[in-house]
Amino acid sequence: MRLPGVLDIPPQQNNTNSEAIVIIPGWGEGLWGWRKPAQAIAEVTKRRVIVIAAPSWREFRFQPGVASSLNRLANHVCEVLERLKVRKAIGIGHSMGGYCLALASSQKPELFSQLEFICPSGLMENDKLLHLACRLGKKVGLSLPYALFHRQILASTLIAQAEGLWYIARNPYAIREAIEVAGVAIENLVSIGIPARVILAQDDAIYPAHRQIVPNHWPSHTVEGQHDLQYDSQGFALLIQELLL
Repeated sequence: MRLPGVLDIPPQQNNTNSEAIVIIPGWGEGLWGWRKPAQAIAEVTKRRVIVIAAPSWREFRFQPGVASSLNRLANHVCEVLERLKVRKAIGIGHSMGGYCLALASSQKPELFSQLEFICPSGLMENDKLLHLACRLGKKVGLSLPYALFHRQILASTLIAQAEGLWYIARNPYAIREAIEVAGVAIENLVSIGIPARVILAQDDAIYPAHRQIVPNHWPSHTVEGQHDLQYDSQGFALLIQELLL
């Protein structure tokens, strides 16, 4: 089944008994920048990999009783998993996608066996929109020189920058989403009983590792790299494989 804004890579070598891996990209990220990382993860883990990006804002513009577009995205994630007949999944949320993953797991905890938060929002105490915007600008300013030095991620960086600009330009709720995500606490959203883990990037300009407050009952690891660890597709796939061992 093909759904708009969804990349569904089937399991390899008839590995149909393993739980699927479900990836929720961050703010402004679409499928373009996640195709190579998702394919690499599928090849390394032999599992089904599903990437669920935000659909067009018009598709869930009118939903009475739903508080925000991020709640609508969380609803969308759960609906997609049910339509794809996914009974249990390992959730991976990157950046703001971590917040959406936490929301989705609070709505349908039975769908998730494990949560992996990659450089997530929702762990910085007393964060403010202005501070978040300044850090985002710093990240954008640093990413291109970093990509020029690490040529293997240059194409992914340029694609992601274009995707982000296009997302902001076409989504009237983009700024509202950024306001919502500043200062939230994802720990309060995750249902008790679902194992969760946090992966931080040593040189993350948006959510600096030294400022992230990880709950004591959640394991955490800090790895080398910047906020968008997935730009190094193969390295990111190996990281995910290590997490699943």
